[in-house]
Amino acid sequence: MNDHALPKLLAASLVTLLAVACDVEFIAGPSLVQGGERVQYQILVRPQDNNSATNATVHLAGDVPIGWALDTAQFQASIGGGASGDLTVYATDPGVITGLPAVPTGHRRIYLSAGPFTTITADDAGTALLTFIAAGAAGSYTMTFWAGVTGQQNDPDLFFSKPLTVTPPPPANTIFADGFAAGTVERWSRRVGGDASTVAFLPLDGDADDESSYANHGTAIGGPTATADRFGTPGAALLFDGDDDQIIIAHSPSLNLREAATLAAWIRPAPTGNHYVVGKINLSGSGFLYALDYVQGPAASRIRDALGEAWNAEGYLPIQPEEWQLLVFTWDGQHLLCYVDGRLEGFQAPTTAAIGTNEGDVEIGSYEDARYRGVIDEVLIMNRALTFREVQMMLP
Repeated sequence: MNDHALPKLLAASLVTLLAVACDVEFIAGPSLVQGGERVQYQILVRPQDNNSATNATVHLAGDVPIGWALDTAQFQASIGGGASGDLTVYATDPGVITGLPAVPTGHRRIYLSAGPFTTITADDAGTALLTFIAAGAAGSYTMTFWAGVTGQQNDPDLFFSKPLTVTPPPPANTIFADGFAAGTVERWSRRVGGDASTVAFLPLDGDADDESSYANHGTAIGGPTATADRFGTPGAALLFDGDDDQIIIAHSPSLNLREAATLAAWIRPAPTGNHYVVGKINLSGSGFLYALDYVQGPAASRIRDALGEAWNAEGYLPIQPEEWQLLVFTWDGQHLLCYVDGRLEGFQAPTTAAIGTNEGDVEIGSYEDARYRGVIDEVLIMNRALTFREVQMMLP
């Protein structure tokens, strides 16, 4: 090797290390906003290449309604085993994300960054949690975000857009019909017995009874025991021993969820044991037709179509033992999402139009011979996708 070859080799290696393009996979947030409302949007970002980056900073550029003020900006990521903190907000374009189109009329462009991070791998992901005060004119807008990494040329064609409508502020002291004071244009509808889209709601208050109008009661097998829920209320959740405890909900047509679905559960897992939370068994092969679990460590939403093709929306942070966490799966016929404690962690856009159907049972805390160990509470199954607002309303 001659004297000039080594610098060239090092330069080529550096380019490889920095060859991580980022893409905004999804924007979660309300589609209807009231003027003056404080509202959050979540921007899910993932690398698009199979290489790593060192000492790199993740950048975001976004078009938002011109009158909106950015109130808080935080970033949660899997980088380095888990990182969180405030995003840096720039007063002017830092020049990292280039080639973007002109800012649309009625919008303004904001620039943010997270990092620098020692190493970013192809398996990493992150969520920017941006809270705005929705000031300015009512009307229709389109929120669009791009992502980039320092030292890597971005692709301006990699973006995600979300249309939204801003309505005039409500009159002072308005009381909404559902009892919530603000931010409830898309209303929370898990009212027991009052929402036909709830096909099963098992509070697990010491039993496996369903409080929905469909009476999809479960059968407890092995003897899961009553224990305290996340509020410390005795007997308001069920403890699964990881050996033979499970709940079986017998098949009914109402549990075939084709074009839309929501699964949700509060869990407090033990440090060991299997990680199956709730799912409908696939009778024509392995796995489930739909499921919510954390088999690989992070939470995951899973569906399978009538041809047996499987689609997963996997999170990026491991579920924590001995802590209460809310897992939510939503499927609206286009977007498969996975939330953990209200934070969007997983996204997939399946090419299938519907989940497959069968006469298989729904299992809670089990799959074949595997058993979940830990506490499960408030299992919810719906035949529609909860909105972003509704997912947030499930949190304390």
